[in-house]
Amino acid sequence: MLARFTLYDFIAVIIPGAFLLWAAGAVSHAPELAVVTLGGGFAEASVFIVLSYIVGLILSAASEQLTEKLLLAIWRGYPSARWLLDEDTTFSEQYKAEFWICLRKTFDTERPTAGTGADRPSRLRRNQEVFYRCYRSVEKVSEMPQIFNAQYGLFRSLLTAFVFLGIIGLGNILARGAAGMAVGRGDIRTLALLLAGAVASYWRVKKRGEDFARAVFDGFLSNFGRNAPTT
Repeated sequence: MLARFTLYDFIAVIIPGAFLLWAAGAVSHAPELAVVTLGGGFAEASVFIVLSYIVGLILSAASEQLTEKLLLAIWRGYPSARWLLDEDTTFSEQYKAEFWICLRKTFDTERPTAGTGADRPSRLRRNQEVFYRCYRSVEKVSEMPQIFNAQYGLFRSLLTAFVFLGIIGLGNILARGAAGMAVGRGDIRTLALLLAGAVASYWRVKKRGEDFARAVFDGFLSNFGRNAPTT
């Protein structure tokens, strides 16, 4: 069964799904959330993998529809689209010129510029379309973009999971306070660890998103730009 899972399935779906299954029970202290683990027999391990996959798919969908939209608002667009803007300075002008020359030769695609009157969202959307075309061109040539993309999905899902678990942990603390019960150090420590996990996941998802974009651009230029004209 494991052989049927892709690299993305294992890294970005099963791992965060398994983590959320385990952590939700630990944080909420709900016995009904207890699940079989890989420590059991083959049947229990198979059930655990299936449950992890299902939970991971739900978590991935939630992170794509909610978390990623929030991230894009913070980042003002994907790095893969933002870096190609005329006003962005992440890439040198020479690098961007080489890329657009290579792209025009390969796909007969022109560079969208601010001087054409197109607004920023339109140029970002067009740049992202160009990027996906480049990704499809190099995904069979190098595994690095796929690995970075899978890790991006992993940390995006983990960020969503840590935020979700943090809400549960904060709810536990507030419920104890409302009931006049003392808040234990363990609850405070757990909430602090969840916050640290969310912060670390944010920085890793940002880094892996940038690594993915750079790997695609470099791979495209390396494989399709050798015979591109220099002017």
